[in-house]
Amino acid sequence: QGPGYGQKQLSCKKNCNDPICVSDLSVTTNLSDEKENLFVIGAFDKVLLGTEIQNIRGEPSYRTRLQIYYPKSLSLIRDVANCVHKINEHKIICNIFPSPIVNDNYKVKTEFEFSAKRLVANRNPDYHLQFSGHVFSESKELDENNNRFELKQALTSDVALSVITRENDVKKFKIDNQITDPNILQIIQIE
Repeated sequence: QGPGYGQKQLSCKKNCNDPICVSDLSVTTNLSDEKENLFVIGAFDKVLLGTEIQNIRGEPSYRTRLQIYYPKSLSLIRDVANCVHKINEHKIICNIFPSPIVNDNYKVKTEFEFSAKRLVANRNPDYHLQFSGHVFSESKELDENNNRFELKQALTSDVALSVITRENDVKKFKIDNQITDPNILQIIQIE
């Protein structure tokens, strides 16, 4: 605390019916190309996650935040304004503006663009993309307002590779259990 340093507490009037604001935040999410709730690996190289935040009850929501967890197989393509990207945690934290979010007529929309180039096919029928997170208010003068979301989208691939071993094919390239053509490492069938 050097010269010119000082502290001053400012009081702000909040536009609430009670001394403590009680907001009712909601978040709606959607994924791009949500045809039949299926994402085709190889058909698209991007996944777009859209969010829409709204204060339904109408009492102001101060210091509103959005936190998103995304799959490790995706990577954020571009930074989003007012958001911090924690790459190692696969997490994005956003400050939502304007602050406060006052009424249900105003919706804050944000879009996140992810690269899907590292997605790989899996024959497991439960294989899916999963996003989760929540929207909340960090104001100390507010009741806890924390609205969680989870978004799943099934995955499939348009091309699958499988390794086959047919007796006749193997005999063509092997003599005395040695591969005769050094350019052939394995026989693969594309389905």
